[in-house]
Amino acid sequence: MLFQIISLLLEVVTGVVGGACLLRLYMQHQRIPMSSRSGNPLGLILAAFGVVRLAISGLTGLVIVYAVLSWLQSSNVLTDVIDRLVAPPLAPIRRLVPLVGGIDLSPLVLLVLLQVAAIVLGSLQGMALVY
Repeated sequence: MLFQIISLLLEVVTGVVGGACLLRLYMQHQRIPMSSRSGNPLGLILAAFGVVRLAISGLTGLVIVYAVLSWLQSSNVLTDVIDRLVAPPLAPIRRLVPLVGGIDLSPLVLLVLLQVAAIVLGSLQGMALVY
């Protein structure tokens, strides 16, 4: 139990630090200054939207590769790494969606949810630009 708690805390901390690093990298790529001299938080908001969009796109690609590799039944290091990256978002979906004829439809459900998230994100980004 203690190991699980420590593991969760480490995952949260590394996720926050990694997200901050990705946000900073994306802001540097877009040439958005980190100082608040401009007084306009819109650049920070748009950078955050970009990082979330990048995460959604990356996870979508990983799920597609995971699904293709699951059909091939190959066992190598790359398959194991992709499986470990995709397993956490698939776990809650697998609890809700039963196997259909022995086929796991959770990657398909996750892809649909990721597309919905991308649409909602685009709409929110559009509203942020208006205000």
